[in-house]
Amino acid sequence: MTGTGAVEAAVLPMAIDPICGMTVAPGSAKHVERDGKTFYFCSEGCQAKFLGQAPVPVPEPAAEAGATIYTCPMHPEVQQDHPGDCPKCGMRLEPKTATAGSDAAEAAELAGMEMRFRVAAVLTLPVFILAMAHMLPASSNEPWLNGAASRWIQFLLTVPVVGWAGWPFFERGWRSVVTRQLNMFTLIAIGVGAAFLFSVVSLLIPGLFPASMRTHHEQAPIYFEAAAVIIVL
Repeated sequence: MTGTGAVEAAVLPMAIDPICGMTVAPGSAKHVERDGKTFYFCSEGCQAKFLGQAPVPVPEPAAEAGATIYTCPMHPEVQQDHPGDCPKCGMRLEPKTATAGSDAAEAAELAGMEMRFRVAAVLTLPVFILAMAHMLPASSNEPWLNGAASRWIQFLLTVPVVGWAGWPFFERGWRSVVTRQLNMFTLIAIGVGAAFLFSVVSLLIPGLFPASMRTHHEQAPIYFEAAAVIIVL
């Protein structure tokens, strides 16, 4: 080996033919560049075999959590790369491709809503009974059912129903107003909010209402049971 080839062979380390496994001198061997690497061959036959092979596929990195596309079943045109609520109807967005993570998140959301429902139902039942008791002949003359004690009990039981169990409805209702995409959550938020706030004012400041609206006990009407029942339903 003489000349330039001898110099290169002295400088470059020996290489391995990827086809037959023979040791070859880089200075005089056939070579191919692929994927930023140089491969050396003992003969044209090994080189031809190598060139005829498809490149070894490089596995793509796993998609990040943010790469999951979420969409609305009612409005498929709504798509985003993170969980949330549909800006049009307010419903929870669902991943286009189900994953273990999305199933776990959906199960957690369902468990949370079931907890809100159970607590709200337990608190709403006595509110409903107290509000409707005056319609039963056996209890219509019970003074405490129409007195301040009953009204305050209804208020205290309704606060967690509206403020905690009903919070997702108010949150989505507010978003529907801000985005000008009015939907069923708009109606729920307005209806429940109006009934609750009216009742609070009636309880605390009954004198604001005209005498024609007040009872002989100087009490203004309250609608705590309506607000609580709507949330539960």
